[in-house]
Amino acid sequence: MIENFEVAYLEQADEFLGSLSEKARLKIFYNIDKAKITHDPELFKKLSGTEIWEFRTLYQGLCYRLFAFWDEQKMQR
Repeated sequence: MIENFEVAYLEQADEFLGSLSEKARLKIFYNIDKAKITHDPELFKKLSGTEIWEFRTLYQGLCYRLFAFWDEQKMQR
């Protein structure tokens, strides 16, 4: 399968993910991996009126959100 983009996590995102239960963290990673190969706005979408994107995961009634940004320097290579 072809991935549409690559994900790099900031230190703060790693800390946040590390604070979650293992099952919640695994579900988030699963959805991020799925978003890389599909176009599902329930998993990954651009916030209106901004250059900010978000990964969203619903797990056990909680919605987890990780904000995402494009690295323009990598895109130009």
